Amino acid sequence: MNFPDDIPDEFGGIEPDTLPRLASALDRWRFTLIAFAILMTVVAIGVLSGSSKDSATDNSNPDVVVESSSVPLITVPLDRTLELGMKGDDVLRLQQRLKDLRFDPGPVDGEFGQNTVQAMWAFEKLVMSVPRERATGVVTPSTWAIMQSNLKIKPRRVADSPSHVEIYLPEQVLIVFKKEEPVLITHISSGTGVPWCEEV
Repeated sequence: MNFPDDIPDEFGGIEPDTLPRLASALDRWRFTLIAFAILMTVVAIGVLSGSSKDSATDNSNPDVVVESSSVPLITVPLDRTLELGMKGDDVLRLQQRLKDLRFDPGPVDGEFGQNTVQAMWAFEKLVMSVPRERATGVVTPSTWAIMQSNLKIKPRRVADSPSHVEIYLPEQVLIVFKKEEPVLITHISSGTGVPWCEEV
């Protein structure tokens, strides 16, 4: 690399033979510096988006809120993906968490049956805003992490009575509320929307 003898003023005080060494050092560290810059950008975006709300963090569904708490939540990691037919303590924890959130996984027995699949369909559609045709009923470690959040499901309308039922046709989910708190959340199937009549 050749540099002109007349070095511009902004390089005043630097010897001409120093510039090739600086350029070589920059070439060696270029990818590290780029990676570091990208990392810092991602961290800054995460911090800025995470601090934009004080009291609650909205999920993709505005009716489901992750509340902040001064008491730290104790979470248990999931080591495997859970699906229909599996058994174990992790399935038992999943079923208990679904019950705690007021979904209906059937008996809390550690066996991932059809009721647990349907409870997961309701969770995916309501909390994670998964389109109903893409709900799998499968619990991945990332889904389990969402389930362990301090979730609160709110009614979509103001009720005239202490208890009311809300049916969300797009999500195919039914929720029974009592005093603004869900007591039952379940998957439903309202059909295809095609009118029909059956004679008995």
